[in-house]
Amino acid sequence: MIARGVDLWKAVISFTENNPGIVDEKHRLRRTDKATFENLLAILTPLAKTTAKFSFKVRPMIGEVVGMFERLDTIFSNIETDPRRPAAWREAAERGRKVVSKYYGLSEQTEVYSLAVLLHPNYRMDFLEAMKWQEDWKETAVDILRSNYEAFYKVVPLESQDDQDTPDNGKEDAEEDPVIAAMMKRSIARRAEAKAVDPIEEWLADVTPLSKKKETVDPLAWWWKGKQRGNERMGLADMALDVFSCPATSVDVERLFSRAGRNVTPLRHSMRALKLAKAVAVGQWFLDDWVPSDLLTNLLQRERDLKEAVRNEKKRKRRLMADKARKKQKTALAEDEEK
Repeated sequence: MIARGVDLWKAVISFTENNPGIVDEKHRLRRTDKATFENLLAILTPLAKTTAKFSFKVRPMIGEVVGMFERLDTIFSNIETDPRRPAAWREAAERGRKVVSKYYGLSEQTEVYSLAVLLHPNYRMDFLEAMKWQEDWKETAVDILRSNYEAFYKVVPLESQDDQDTPDNGKEDAEEDPVIAAMMKRSIARRAEAKAVDPIEEWLADVTPLSKKKETVDPLAWWWKGKQRGNERMGLADMALDVFSCPATSVDVERLFSRAGRNVTPLRHSMRALKLAKAVAVGQWFLDDWVPSDLLTNLLQRERDLKEAVRNEKKRKRRLMADKARKKQKTALAEDEEK
């Protein structure tokens, strides 16, 4: 709304000046107020874009929001150090930067953020350099990446069989084929070079360029396509897929916790955990449109049909019993007449 007002600033001012009776004098905009709204936009627009980035999906992934704190910090820092802006707006930018830094500092409590930065195809070590991370921060991030990789994802290449494992053809004294010897020598050299390759160092030393639209790639899709092509990077691809499958926030868990808490009212505090879990699960099914809209109608109709079937069965049994009683009575009368 503010951006639209700035775009139509001349029309808004012209309307208020030509219609003084509509807006009171003390509430009327002045032509000099445009700079105030432009400064306000400079601070609010980055926050609005970041909020939209976090909430444009039901479940945003970590790869879709990585780098947001750094962008906000850079934007607010530029506003704070801009001498052309009024002091009030520089102070506002400084305050906003402090708030961003507060929550950015909390990202150090989880390893997934550092992993996401280093495993993002467009970021890697270049991102840390551009953001001027301190050397100990860089070393910590790389150590986190390496320790998790070696503990859970590292793939050791299979060694080829040794010479003593080759079958004995009874030609121990035969002369060695020079061609085979040369091939084996090259094979041994290649294996030695392959052992020296560090997938993490190789990954961090490179970077994937931005798209033609100057946009970053979708890291989850990028790694998945690479794995489908057989580029496992000695287990690094599996690690990246696990990292970028993590949700960016705990909103889903918090919402579920709050929703479950609302079910435990003072009159229902003795509800068992299993029953509460079922109630919350069914409620979530309705919210996600997993339950057909006519399910309740069909269930009620089925119950009515079942009750009707039971009543009809009882009527049928009563008729059978009545028919048997009449037949028995007729038989008894016939026997009495014969006597």
